[in-house]
Amino acid sequence: MGVKQSGNRLFQLNNLKRKIVDELFYEWSSSFPLPFIFLGRR
Repeated sequence: MGVKQSGNRLFQLNNLKRKIVDELFYEWSSSFPLPFIFLGRR
């Protein structure tokens, strides 16, 4: 049970990290559109 809880917490952290990265990436790509094309959406 404890293992599953820590797994969920890790999952939530990963989601939060991905969300932050996405937002930063969108702001950055609006300033520099070219790299956005190369990197694409993951």
